[in-house]
Amino acid sequence: RHTLNNRVDYKHGAHSIYGSGGLDFGDIVQPRPFGTKGFNDAPATTRDRNPYAQLGDTIILSPTLFVDVRYGFTRINTINFAGNKSGFTDYDSFGIPASTQALMQIYGAAPVVLPNGFTGGSGGGSNWTGLSDGQFATKQERQLSHSLNGSVTKVHGSWTHKAGIEARVLLSNYLDLEEASAEI
Repeated sequence: RHTLNNRVDYKHGAHSIYGSGGLDFGDIVQPRPFGTKGFNDAPATTRDRNPYAQLGDTIILSPTLFVDVRYGFTRINTINFAGNKSGFTDYDSFGIPASTQALMQIYGAAPVVLPNGFTGGSGGGSNWTGLSDGQFATKQERQLSHSLNGSVTKVHGSWTHKAGIEARVLLSNYLDLEEASAEI
């Protein structure tokens, strides 16, 4: 995990201009449990790239009256993948009909081969080990958040009066599937 945080302040006459920004990012890769080759063999990957920035100005209009205006944004770009998410085309051999293939969210993702599911059990074949990873591991999260703020502050004796407004816009795009293609 890496984090970078910065701030710059600049005073010019009645203006106190400031800016801050940074980046939070990391990569975690976990190899598959049965070596490097095999079916649906991509390692589990958790990755994020999250920058942010803000710019503001505090304007002193008089010793008892000032205005603050600022704009900021944050960006979240995160994945949590396990198993192959591209390049697989042999769905027919697994008995997946073409009509189902057309509905897959990530066409090209290898099926999850997990004979028991999460039920366990006893008897012939009920204790088989899954051949691949990827169940509940197809998460992509993308967000872009904007914030615009403004306020006026007036100090009158021992009283402080403040009025302001804030506007926010949050744009989100999520992909969070149980399986990217199919479970066998």
